[in-house]
Amino acid sequence: WQAAATRPLIELDSRPGFYGKLSWTMDAPVLVGLFHYDNRGDPEAVNDELQWGWRTRFTTLSGRVDLTPRTRILAQALTGTTAMGWEEPGHWPVETRYRSAYVRATHEVGPLALSGRLDWFDTRERGSFMDPAESEEGWAASASARLHVSDAASLLLEAPHVDSERGV
Repeated sequence: WQAAATRPLIELDSRPGFYGKLSWTMDAPVLVGLFHYDNRGDPEAVNDELQWGWRTRFTTLSGRVDLTPRTRILAQALTGTTAMGWEEPGHWPVETRYRSAYVRATHEVGPLALSGRLDWFDTRERGSFMDPAESEEGWAASASARLHVSDAASLLLEAPHVDSERGV
């Protein structure tokens, strides 16, 4: 049904995809962005090497707030789907819905930038060849310090934590 190795950049259906972005900068130091991507891939396309086409779409909403010249908050939320295989009534054999969001705060103190970040993510498997036990959700947190050494070099120290659960 599927090749042992996937070649993700192979062209199977000659259908051009598209993406578009809108952004809005307010008088205050605030930036809001909306981005949509759709590869318009044909999930039923398959070649002799068993490489399948994937239909992938996602939308993101992002924002940036500069609280001071040295303190900023970034945030982004994303939702999308990807699917492949011959369509069956109401679903695809392989279909995944995915979502994620994060918020990050950074404060600069001289040549040092201190950041904290929180992430949330999940996937939901809905295809007939996918088991709901393959779905996953979780969260992550990280703290980091970046020292600007020169225009060509920085030192970075990061402490990440990830907690996720499958079969949700």
